Amino acid sequence: MSFAASLLDKEIWGYNTPQDYLHLERLQKHFPQAKFIYLMRDPRLVLRSYKNVQSNGYHETNRYHPILQALAWRTAIRSFLKRKSADNCILVRYEDLTTEPNTELSRIGEFLGTEFHEIDINKFGNNSSFKGKRQKADLTETEIWFCEQIAGEEMKATNYNLSEVKPKLKDLSQISKLTLRASIFYLSKSLLSPNVRKRILQVMKKVITRNKVTT
Repeated sequence: MSFAASLLDKEIWGYNTPQDYLHLERLQKHFPQAKFIYLMRDPRLVLRSYKNVQSNGYHETNRYHPILQALAWRTAIRSFLKRKSADNCILVRYEDLTTEPNTELSRIGEFLGTEFHEIDINKFGNNSSFKGKRQKADLTETEIWFCEQIAGEEMKATNYNLSEVKPKLKDLSQISKLTLRASIFYLSKSLLSPNVRKRILQVMKKVITRNKVTT
């Protein structure tokens, strides 16, 4: 990557791999000068995105479950909160980046030791994985409740307000269907792919390890 950057007369390079928060210790060992940017979004919107994604060979509809995605979000945020006082880590909230892009780009540039030109975000296209004419399905109150019960402390630590909704009995059927569908999906994936099985075990290890939230 350094060689490729040099060919373009660039002094720094970067790349984006969401699961690499699971390997930060190893990355920091091999790249001691590296800086890490956590780009996070309100977990309820993350769940909504997973719920509405359309299978296309890369995205998989059956992977969605409010508990699983909330746990994954919580694990990633805990990884940041564990390191938030370090000079080489920064949190960028998606909502801040889209509402105040130039303010956030200035902050990121200062963190990286570089500068970004001001942008007009309205000129950028839509890169959503949701395609088609059907309306996006909102989360039920029960899905939101699961999310906030699991990741509520971490949401408050990163300035996301809780709605404090209550679960609804009428949502039980839907949650049961999602549980069955997601269980079959992850079981089949873990049986067929050693890489997926390894990733699932890594995430579960992080989930089980209770890291105290630092506010």
